[in-house]
Amino acid sequence: AKAEKEYLDGRGLDSEVRKTFEIGYNPPGSHLYEFLQAKGYKEEDMAACNVVRPGSFGMSDVFAGRITFPIHDAYGNPIGFSARTIDKNNPSKYINTNDTELFHKSDLVYNAHRAKAAARKQGKLYICEGVTDVIAMARAGVENAVCTLGTSCTDHQIGLMKNLCPTLVFCYDGDDAGQAATWRAAHMALAAGADVH
Repeated sequence: AKAEKEYLDGRGLDSEVRKTFEIGYNPPGSHLYEFLQAKGYKEEDMAACNVVRPGSFGMSDVFAGRITFPIHDAYGNPIGFSARTIDKNNPSKYINTNDTELFHKSDLVYNAHRAKAAARKQGKLYICEGVTDVIAMARAGVENAVCTLGTSCTDHQIGLMKNLCPTLVFCYDGDDAGQAATWRAAHMALAAGADVH
């Protein structure tokens, strides 16, 4: 985990930020599976939560070799993960928990449980594209930031964000995909009656 720690430190994600956002690391192999098995969890429950999966050599960790960013529900309970590899040869830089009984990516807004008080106090909510964007905003003192875990925003997510604060400020990436996503999400938010910036 030395390389991953150096990567996080290099991105300014020091121990305090890692603690606040509960950033972790799942080593390569099946360490999480073995840990949960030793704690008495059933394989079918682990697989149903999408933290392990069966393979040709037995059960393996879904997020093996990845830095993990927990995704919480509106009450602050961790229910899924976004996980990043630092392997430059891996085409899937980020992977998220698959839909489970508890986790539906299209129904969640990352960091909503932390951002709601600041959003109401400041009268605006910043919407970013990804988890690390939200963390970068927090490091800069902007605590009223959330993300939609990618550029595909849903009507349900717009409703959740509008309930946190009626003024929504979209801060998606400046590339073509981010600009297209901003246009689409802003129109959805306007149709929902939000004040959009």
